[in-house]
Amino acid sequence: MIAKVANKGRRGSNTAGLLRYLFGRGRHNEHIDPHIVAAWDSDWVRGETWGAEAEHPAGRSRLAAELDALMNGHQLAPPEGHVYHVVLSLPPADLPEGEQRLPDAQWRTLVESAVAHMGLDQDGCRWAAIHHGPSIEGNDHIHLVVNTATADGRITNLYRDWTRWRQWCRQVEDQHAWTATAPAGEGRSQATSYPELVRASKAKHPSDRDRLRDLVSRAAAGTDSEIAFVSQLRNQQVVVTGWPAEGPVTGYKVALPAAEPLWFAGSTLRRDLSLPRLRARWPNANISEHMQDRLWRTGATLPIEDTFAGPSERTLHRQVRTTPPAVASALVDDPDPELWHMVTERTADLLGAIIVHNPHLELILAHNQLTRAAQLPAATSKRAMSKPPDKGLRLIGDLAHLVAATRTLTPAMLVLVVIAVAEILATLRRTSEQRAIRIAARNQLDIAAKHLNAHPVMVPEPQPRTDTLKPSQPSPPETRKPLAPRPPSRRFLASSPISDRGRVR
Repeated sequence: MIAKVANKGRRGSNTAGLLRYLFGRGRHNEHIDPHIVAAWDSDWVRGETWGAEAEHPAGRSRLAAELDALMNGHQLAPPEGHVYHVVLSLPPADLPEGEQRLPDAQWRTLVESAVAHMGLDQDGCRWAAIHHGPSIEGNDHIHLVVNTATADGRITNLYRDWTRWRQWCRQVEDQHAWTATAPAGEGRSQATSYPELVRASKAKHPSDRDRLRDLVSRAAAGTDSEIAFVSQLRNQQVVVTGWPAEGPVTGYKVALPAAEPLWFAGSTLRRDLSLPRLRARWPNANISEHMQDRLWRTGATLPIEDTFAGPSERTLHRQVRTTPPAVASALVDDPDPELWHMVTERTADLLGAIIVHNPHLELILAHNQLTRAAQLPAATSKRAMSKPPDKGLRLIGDLAHLVAATRTLTPAMLVLVVIAVAEILATLRRTSEQRAIRIAARNQLDIAAKHLNAHPVMVPEPQPRTDTLKPSQPSPPETRKPLAPRPPSRRFLASSPISDRGRVR
């Protein structure tokens, strides 16, 4: 559950204007069947006395007047505004299976719980919750409109309201077993903005931020030096430049080619994609200030020393066999939660390299969850850069680099690499609780494992029964053997490396 105070926390002063917008079509016709699901006076809920009236201009005018009645009656005029507007949204993963929205009755219960938690009912504030349906991102959501005037002629206390909303969201997530949202400073560094979503919706492709996040993370996984990283980004038609404009390069920003490009700093795509974090993982990160200037600011093509055509299948096979046990040993020996997050980060890079060869929907969804779970809190991310590289961490980084450098990943090798990722995820899940990893990250890891296990490589082919049991004999109980690397099934090899069932269209 996500609670967001609209308009960057500033309050409005036009109740009728906000209601007119919320009951209208929206800026891009995204408002679907707007109606009231809960209010301070239940007569305004759809199906009750005034519910249908609120969906027409005259009824909305009366609703606005009643919402403002206490303020006008007490002759209040708060300089910071009196309209408090909050958006509550639920991601598609937490909606009932096959549904795009929660039932109105459940939204009513949630909103009444939120109003009570914020103390708005005790103060006698007047409020209404308008249900819009799925947003551009697919989140089911409602808009809570509150007049901050209280019954006794005060303005309700909303100091540190964001903290109280966070507490309520956590309570609801635990109660309903919904996906937990990360605390401040964790998860992906910045959410996709509304203008980005609108541009992506019109073009019918992912947002610039999401596309650049994937391109940059794959370039980071597939290179081992700053020169190779920048060169690969430019080969992928990514516009890249260093920051600041003069002196040593300490950061960078990227954009997709466009007449009016949208620029993103590496750290805003993902915190671990900042230039200091990338330099900490590259063995060949030290280049002179003069070379930095040529590489990042002039667009010069510099020679790359460690390029090669790609690993042999034997080398890749040996790395696949070696990495999961080494990662398991490292996580058992080192209880530091920072190592756990860094292994998750490298696993996300490995999965991103696999997606280049097999862009299956389940792999993409698993990768999205892993990148969220991988993020360290801001306070500990700097300490992680100074730690010496662990053997298991280095091996998984090398495996991601080998997979990214492979020109063609054979179906048999694809099976082994995906199973290796599954083994690493299983180790991360086993070691997460003892390291006190936040619940949000553990839930995201569970969702990633669920998507990965739905990939055709991980789904065993049903075997035909060969026994001839009599009707009177009970069937023997089914036993599931532990998952072990195996050659791909005939069904998987018969299809293309990209499953038709999960192709991203």
